[in-house]
Amino acid sequence: MTNSILAQGDDDCTNVTPDFISCNHLQQYTAGTTTGPDPETSSCLGTDLYWFAFTFDPAVTEFTIDGFGNDYNLYEGSDCNSLNPIDCSSNTPINNVDPSFTYYVAIEDSNDFEIATPTTPSNEECNSADALPENGMLSGSNVCASAPSGSCGGDNSVWWVVSVSAGGSTLEITVTGGISNPEVAIYDGCGGNQIDDDMD
Repeated sequence: MTNSILAQGDDDCTNVTPDFISCNHLQQYTAGTTTGPDPETSSCLGTDLYWFAFTFDPAVTEFTIDGFGNDYNLYEGSDCNSLNPIDCSSNTPINNVDPSFTYYVAIEDSNDFEIATPTTPSNEECNSADALPENGMLSGSNVCASAPSGSCGGDNSVWWVVSVSAGGSTLEITVTGGISNPEVAIYDGCGGNQIDDDMD
């Protein structure tokens, strides 16, 4: 559910209280009224700006911002004196989110924007594993998944289940996409024995 709120914003960047954002976040923000020009620069807006600030849980590696047709400027930095512009009203996903940074949104007064983060994958637990076809490819994401309780270890794990044909079938698993150094383990059932892994 999306709510429209006046949250932690201010017409002075230095007075903004950051909003901490985790997974499963979908929130609409409404700017208040500006009272004068800002000393901070904006590459795609005027100088009378209303500011919001956000920090992100380390599990959140990407988010989207929707200006509903309104212009906005998105920055990252440690504070208002070190703003680095990274987006100007593109409404495109922001990847490689750094949890050590604060992200600032500058928008003109009384305008709205929305921030959304990925939802927790439905197959983050073994007992809710998604079915994997015996032959074929299936796409998925481990963003916002939690760490497993099994012996494979690692973070952001998701589960798949596959039924192979009898008679000594060979199961070959290939991980593609943007995951660097993926860790894969195979179990004979939920809570069962780990029968193979690729931990390189």
